[in-house]
Amino acid sequence: MGQPSEFKKLTLFSTPHCERCKTIKKLLDDKKLLYETIDLMNDPEKDIYIAKYNMRSVPKLLVNDELLEYEEILKQFSQQEVKQVERYGNYSQVLEGNIPDNESENAKNYLTND
Repeated sequence: MGQPSEFKKLTLFSTPHCERCKTIKKLLDDKKLLYETIDLMNDPEKDIYIAKYNMRSVPKLLVNDELLEYEEILKQFSQQEVKQVERYGNYSQVLEGNIPDNESENAKNYLTND
């Protein structure tokens, strides 16, 4: 996905215990994308964000002025990257061989089987 010039600002709206939010954070971090996180449980301006963007659920990713839902965010990444993050926590761990030996072959097989 990279960080094309049109992605000037990324803002992730999340909550602390949201598993989907953690998945999106890991995907963004793995791609080394710069983004701001706004915690909609604790941010002092949370009510303003919720009203402005009519938010009913998280995660949401604001890309410039476009608000993306969870499924739309996932479409920005490959299926392999999403599978890796959901199962092993970080896609680059498998590519770099930084997961336990007994999991390494399982991870590679998992990534190649759709």
